[in-house]
This record gives sequence, C-alpha cells and structure tokens, in this order.
Amino acid sequence: MSGGLLEKAKQVSGDSDDDVSAAADAVIVEATIPNPSDKPPIMLYAAAGSLLVCMVLLYFMYLLPAFSGIAIFGLLCGSAFLAYFHVKTERNGGIEPSISQLAAIAVTYLLLAGIPYVAAMDFGGSVLLNFDSSDQDNDGYGDWYDSSAETVTLDIRQSAGLLGSEFSGGDVTVTVSQDGAETWSGTVNVAMTSGIEGNTGTVTLAIADFYSMNAQRVKSFTGTGTPVMEDYPYTVCADIDGISDCTDLPTFELTRSVTDVDELAVGYDDGSEGDDQGGTDCEGNHESCIDYIEIRGWVGEGSSSTDSNTVPSRIRGNYQIDMTFSFEDGSTTIDYATISVDDTVATWDDDLCGSGPMSIGETTTEFYFQCAGDNRFDNDDALEPGYGCYTLTVSASQGGQEVATSSSHYVYSEESGEGEDDFGNVGTYYWEEFNAVSTC
Repeated sequence: MSGGLLEKAKQVSGDSDDDVSAAADAVIVEATIPNPSDKPPIMLYAAAGSLLVCMVLLYFMYLLPAFSGIAIFGLLCGSAFLAYFHVKTERNGGIEPSISQLAAIAVTYLLLAGIPYVAAMDFGGSVLLNFDSSDQDNDGYGDWYDSSAETVTLDIRQSAGLLGSEFSGGDVTVTVSQDGAETWSGTVNVAMTSGIEGNTGTVTLAIADFYSMNAQRVKSFTGTGTPVMEDYPYTVCADIDGISDCTDLPTFELTRSVTDVDELAVGYDDGSEGDDQGGTDCEGNHESCIDYIEIRGWVGEGSSSTDSNTVPSRIRGNYQIDMTFSFEDGSTTIDYATISVDDTVATWDDDLCGSGPMSIGETTTEFYFQCAGDNRFDNDDALEPGYGCYTLTVSASQGGQEVATSSSHYVYSEESGEGEDDFGNVGTYYWEEFNAVSTC
C-alpha cells in the first residue's frame, strides 16, 4: 500500500486541499478492496485433518482387522496429495512444486506418521484375546459358545514384537473372574499356527469350571413389570510369558441359574371363548361355570426385592420344573410330570397330559403347562373335589437341589344373586367363579 500512496502523492499539484482529499480517498478505497489471496486454505485444512486421522489409526493399528494398514496407507497418500495441491495452487500460483518443496512435504509426512507408529511399536511382544461373535452354524448363539458341549472358545493372537520371542504353542495361564472375584484359574494347552495375522490359536474352557452365578441380574423393573437387567460379566485373562490380555464374555449365555419362579392359574367358561351358548350346558342350572383352568409359569432370574412387581427374566441353562395343584384337604388333583429344560428346550412325559417339547427362555420366560396338546386342564380333573380352596405350587431345581419355589391360592366357588329375567320374573340365579386369594 506504500507504493500506492507514493503514486497518489505524485498526482498532487501543489498544496490544494481538494488534491489532498482526493489522494486520501483513493488510498482508503484501495485499502478496503479484499485481497483474493486471503481466502481460507481449504486444501491445507483437509490435508492436516486427514493426516491427523492417519496418525490416530497408526497408533491403534494393532487393534484393527488384518489388512487395515493398506487402507491407512491409501489415506496417507491422499493426505499428501492434498498438501501437494495446496502448495501448487496457494503457494506457487499454479506452478508445480519444486524439488525442495516436494522433499519438505515428504519429510514432514514421514516424521509425523512415524511418531504414532513408533509410539505404539511393540518391542516385547503382545497378546490379544477375543471371541467370535458371528453365528456361522445358525444355532442362535455366537460361535464362541457351544451349547451342546457346554464350553466357550476364545481366539488368542500372539506377536513376538521386535525384541520378544515367538510362542509356538504350549501351556497358557488363564484366569476367569466375575465382579472382581476370581472364579477359576489354571493352564490350558494351546496349539498355535502362524499366518498373516501372526501366531493364532484358541482357548476352550468348560463353563462348569468357572461358572459361579448369573452374569445378568435384575436391577429394577419398568412400569409395565419388565425386569431391568444389570451385567456382571465374566472376564477371561490369558498370559503368555508375562504378557496378558483380558476380555469380557457376553452375559446372556452365561445367565444360567434359576433364582425365581412365578405361577398363575385362570379359570374359564367355554362360553367365554366365543361360544354364544356359553353356560347353557352348566350343571345345576348355572348361568356360567368353570369348565377348565389354564396354568401359566415363569422361570428364570429374579430378585426378592422386585418379585412382587415383575416376572423373572429369561435364562439359558439346565434345570427342572415341577408343578402340583392341590385341594384344601391336601389331596393333589394335578401332579404334573417333571419338565426337564436343556438350554431352552423343555421336554416332559406325563401320564395324563402326554409328552412333547416346547421352548422356555428362547424369546420369553413365560410358558404354559400343556395337557393333551392344549393349555387346558378340564374341570373334571383339576377341580374334581368341588368348591373350595386350591393351591398351585411351581418349583425349580438344579443339580438335584431345589433353587426356587412359589405358591398361589385360588377359591372355586358358587355365587348367587337376585335378578329379573326377560319376562319380568324375579328370582335367584347362580354362577361359578375361580378367583385368586391370599391364602387358603
């Protein structure tokens, strides 16, 4: 701008105020015209941002999948091209960068990219432990979990590093803990294979060896009675030559202990299922009667503090379920066969109600006790003693020991009332009810 001022000064002829003012105005106008070279260096920002991403990825590259280095290298080259383009367009006015400028770009990128790589460089070797969550056999579980063998399998990868030694196989020290307490420790013989990902092998553990208690537990419940679960995962750690890594196992498959059962019996009149003639076949001229009852159960993980407000959460484990329905005099009207549950498949063989499989815990913790291919227990069997109080008891056992039980009580009764029929005649009419009560 000083050159422009001299030019204006040369135009001044004498000390005229008008000439001085004109020269000053011209200077002001020139000073306010924006310089096109002042626009933000977008290419420089893009180059710096992509370089920063590359530095972060290089530092954590040991956690990334195989062949991730190729993608990082491609991103680094793209960032360097942006820097080259910035120098060409912004610094050189469209002229190709000189040899010294290209060398400066190359050295800068090598130094900056090398900092996180060296910082994360593995000198003494490393161990990486994880599990395969994919489900290639489509059994509903991750490939890390074998429901038939009752085992879990984890992948282990070992890198010798620059100064460490290669582990070709042998005993690996493994510890399992839950909520900070060790549940199992020992050695597992692991066969390692060499490949593009380094030395890899698998660690297989029997669930019975380390399992202590449920990995999911009821914390609270929603307004609709749905349990809210809290995770207490099992942590597996593997140690090779003093270098170790740990990983948490998924919690649902390792929630295997029954801690709560619930039950409910409901009485039905055949007419209540949509029959317009309901009640006409009732004995004793009843307006309606209890033709059969349904018995529903829930089994799984529960909490004594929330039991009155929610049903148990589903589990996957091995356990047995027993159910009895008894009259107030102690006689049993339904003594159902033991239901054996293996993971989520339930089987039974009852003399009266037959046999069959069903699923418990696969999608819901709720199930119905089935009889002859239906959910109904007829009045002639379940309520054969007649009117009075009945007790329904459902219990669960594991390992030969009862782990949860629950009972509820119901009154089967005849009710009456005064009413007027369609012809205006007043009289007494009767009906049957089946209602839950607190005690018999």
